[in-house]
Amino acid sequence: MNTASKNLPATRTNCSALSQPANTAAATHLAKRNERRTWIVLPALLVAALMTQSASALVVTQPTSLLPGDQYRLAFVTSTTTPATDTDIGFYNNFVDLLGDANVIASDWRAMASTSAIHANVNTGSFVGAPVDVPIFLLNDTKLVDGNGDLWDDTLDTSLKITDLGNTISDEEIWTGTSSVGLSGCTFTCALGSLQPLFGLAHSVDGKWTNTGLFGNPDDSNRLYAMSGVLTAVPESLCSRSNRSWPTGAAGMRTTKEAAGIPLDAPASTDMASQSPFYRQLNSLRI
Repeated sequence: MNTASKNLPATRTNCSALSQPANTAAATHLAKRNERRTWIVLPALLVAALMTQSASALVVTQPTSLLPGDQYRLAFVTSTTTPATDTDIGFYNNFVDLLGDANVIASDWRAMASTSAIHANVNTGSFVGAPVDVPIFLLNDTKLVDGNGDLWDDTLDTSLKITDLGNTISDEEIWTGTSSVGLSGCTFTCALGSLQPLFGLAHSVDGKWTNTGLFGNPDDSNRLYAMSGVLTAVPESLCSRSNRSWPTGAAGMRTTKEAAGIPLDAPASTDMASQSPFYRQLNSLRI
């Protein structure tokens, strides 16, 4: 590929970690990327898309309404698409994690989706009563919900239609396999990887954002919703506005892994339920 013709990544508003220099953040980011590559071969289509897609709007990774020390999460709808044929939640987690790390901020990005083995609210650690309960923001500095209960109560503050590139998409079908309360669809029979996965609509602010009540063809290629791990706001004086600056890494943030008692360097490939007794016990309820 002619490097002169490659598009630059989207401009990001980043905040440097309080105790982690840029080169250490970069090393952490690259190590995490290498861990993922040891267990799954990412779709060639996704890699090609990441190299050719064009950037547009500013991506805001620290909401301007927060004070230093405030914790929050980010969410986006993917700029690329995938079929829903895989039964492993790790596939969907790594799909969104690659996009989130490349275009937004280094974090433990999870798919807001369900398979027959795990609920979306468990996969993202966003179930009611979870150890972590913080507001969730879109990448245009807009609040999506106040917390976990607000996320799964059939009412969003705004629609989840901003991509990892900062673009606004049309009212498209989004793969979720999930009921409006965050559980695996149809008691696990309409999850991703099934013959009739559920999908949501990106412009909906009611329960249809995850569950339209209609079934899709798993071979069709649609977008996914993604949620970050827990991030911590830092003083504005430490924020930089640069295409090339490394975003916050392991220091300065608590991730969903940490909240579940999982080591920060644990591979992103396996779901929480397989790594944490707390999540494993919750998921075994299969409600």
